[in-house]
Amino acid sequence: MNLLGAIGTLMEGTGLRSIMAVVYGGNAIQHMMTGKSVQRAFSGHLLVDRCLSHLVVSDLLKDNPQFESMVDQMEETYSSLVAKESTLESAVASDMSIQIKDMIDTKKAELSTRSKTSQLWKNYQRMLQTARMVIRADRPGSWMMHLRAVSDCLPIFAAAGHYNYLKSAYFYVQEMCQLEARHPDVYDKFSRGYHVIRRSNQCWAGLSSDLVIEQTLMRSLKSSGGLTHGSGMTEEMRALWTMSIPITPEYNNAMQEFNDLTYTTREQHRESTEARMKRDHSDLEKIKEKLSTCIPFSPDPSQRNIITGLVAKEDVNVHEYETVGNEIIEKMVGKPVFGISFKRKDQAKTLAHESTIKFAQGRTIDPALLFQRFLVLSKTRDLSLEDVMSYELSPFPTALFEAKEIFRKADKPQLAHAAAEYSSKKSKEAVMESIPLTEHYVLDGGSLVHRLPWKKGDSYGAIARMYADFTIRHYGKATIVFDGYSEGPSIKDNTHQRRGQNTRLIISFNAKTEFVGRKDDFLSRSCNKQGLIDLVTEELQKKGCTVINALGETDMDIVKASQHQLTTLIGEDTDLLILLLYYAEANNRGPYFRSDKSTVPKVYNISEMKQVLGIDMCSQLLFIHAFTGCDTTSRIFSVGKKSAFQKLVNGELTIQTCANVFPLPSQANSVIEDLGSKAMAVLFGGKSTDSLASLRYNLLIKKIVSAKSFVTPERLPPTKSSTKYHSFRVYYQIMVWTGKESDMNTVDWEWKLEDNQFVPVMTKKTAVPENLLQMVHCNCTTACRTRCSCRGYGLPCTPACGPCQIENCENPHNQPLQEEECDYDYL
Repeated sequence: MNLLGAIGTLMEGTGLRSIMAVVYGGNAIQHMMTGKSVQRAFSGHLLVDRCLSHLVVSDLLKDNPQFESMVDQMEETYSSLVAKESTLESAVASDMSIQIKDMIDTKKAELSTRSKTSQLWKNYQRMLQTARMVIRADRPGSWMMHLRAVSDCLPIFAAAGHYNYLKSAYFYVQEMCQLEARHPDVYDKFSRGYHVIRRSNQCWAGLSSDLVIEQTLMRSLKSSGGLTHGSGMTEEMRALWTMSIPITPEYNNAMQEFNDLTYTTREQHRESTEARMKRDHSDLEKIKEKLSTCIPFSPDPSQRNIITGLVAKEDVNVHEYETVGNEIIEKMVGKPVFGISFKRKDQAKTLAHESTIKFAQGRTIDPALLFQRFLVLSKTRDLSLEDVMSYELSPFPTALFEAKEIFRKADKPQLAHAAAEYSSKKSKEAVMESIPLTEHYVLDGGSLVHRLPWKKGDSYGAIARMYADFTIRHYGKATIVFDGYSEGPSIKDNTHQRRGQNTRLIISFNAKTEFVGRKDDFLSRSCNKQGLIDLVTEELQKKGCTVINALGETDMDIVKASQHQLTTLIGEDTDLLILLLYYAEANNRGPYFRSDKSTVPKVYNISEMKQVLGIDMCSQLLFIHAFTGCDTTSRIFSVGKKSAFQKLVNGELTIQTCANVFPLPSQANSVIEDLGSKAMAVLFGGKSTDSLASLRYNLLIKKIVSAKSFVTPERLPPTKSSTKYHSFRVYYQIMVWTGKESDMNTVDWEWKLEDNQFVPVMTKKTAVPENLLQMVHCNCTTACRTRCSCRGYGLPCTPACGPCQIENCENPHNQPLQEEECDYDYL
């Protein structure tokens, strides 16, 4: 039955598969959701429907205690009906039955207004009611109920995208509604129940024609031992099979008479046997237990998968399937059969629907194409290569950004390794493999969350307990500092976007929700991570640990919690090491910083490293770290942290000057801009007096000579404009680290606020010269007198123009070629 397949399509991604999985196997569920296993699919859907109704009744009993007495009275009515003391018609028409039905319908309507998820599951029950009506119409052979049921199927077919069935059913209902006027004799027989097929002479035994065809004719054709085994057949085989069908029943009857055997069915339906009822009761209890932890009628306003907690996107509208389906049906009205066409975008979008997310899009300009255009325009002597090199020559500063408004990811551990290597040469106690006596541990919560693997099928509560047990086992009653993922904007929004936060789904979950999917995908969303942190915090506090949920700069809170002797900080972020070196006091024991990520732990003795590096260098490391890339600033392409650190160690004057000035508050913008440009020039091997435009030009010439392929723009230093904005963000980050940013406005330091997120300002200079970007060419054959594209844009014709001959061109914007003066007089 394709109706069950359409229902399965609409319910994909809702958690229905997982609910049925507690009773049925994986292959069975696949056939049930597609509607191929009709009997099993119908039984499974009815079991889920009964459990959902049980939840509604349970909720009704909580709100209305009198409802229980009404149910008791209805049970007495049912007992009298079973004892044949009353008729079914009187029981259904009783005031108590009508009142109970109205109360349940009212409660369902109330629950559906709670959230989109509640509305979806209420509509799921409504679709099953339609499926029931189809069966109920066929079994006794009710013609009018059959037409009504098929009519109710139309929105389901339309919303699910089963357009062939929609078109067939739509015209079928149209034709059958006119059957009484066109063919009254056929209508009379159909009204008496002859539109269904009966394989036995029992009351509740009517079957639809398509189901009988599948179970008899097609079974003999495609099943094991059949004519084709489902592999297809020739025209001759099809004719032989068709002509033999009327004869095979006669052979069947003759064989039954010869063996004195008769094919009969017992009066008791197999669904009403004691074994089947016992099995159904057991299955119901399993599904009830599963649904009790999922809460399909949750007050959570979002639309979500009730098993995994995946929150649907805003364009998912499967909860309004009837509205979507009716809109598609309205487009069919008044159109001929072969003139109707459907679009996939019109069907309902389910929770399994995957829409492409456009991420950091920008206008793509091929650098090679720009260079070729430059070569053409250089003939006109309007541009010089040195002038062109003052522009980015790309849609965004590729030396600093990997995509539009997305920073290049910094290689932060490179600076930690460089500092550790330098310190180890001066003192063997600077970096160790084991921790001396430690009184207390402080853990970076972000590192802890990513450290342990998760097992699919475990509840989030079990995962939280796993973190708490791990912490107590390895670190005792430690202090754990977690990020506070607030809803407001943060300068770390860019890092979250680069990690794909906006491309992952939001999970609505509680302690009982089962984890499915990938851990990294789950943690890429701040709201998901915050929900897990809340669960972990609760479990850690039960174990006696101290938990700090930071509201601002988390690294600062972690470092402050570690400012005690004989304290070891456990983490992986290089930011923590740099800040510990900045804030730690020399000549004290501890604190220590340890990374447990590698098989051989590395322990940084902060006090000893600060003595080796010196107070000044520990302060200067803030500039080196921020300028070469951290979470809120970009990595510079082809410039490593180690090389920048070496320049600082070797006493490079410009780097030292910048590193000393940037940590000072209240610096003028012009000072930051000037020092930033000088530092960028030095990092690319130039002099502090070199302009970035000339340095880009000189490096391009050198690279072209030695390169074997096209020199891409990111291999050149950033322009003066993009370096300016990079330097402003570096200065603001250093002020945050030093706690001096309270009087500073974030947007004044080249951040802009878009959609409640801080986005970096890349540059305010155009990517290329305007006449290079807007280069056009014409194909004029009339000397460019009229309708010339070059002339229309106010541009001169170039050798790129087609039939146009520049020497004969009448474009007024052409510049005459200047001939060189000659000292010779020709005789």
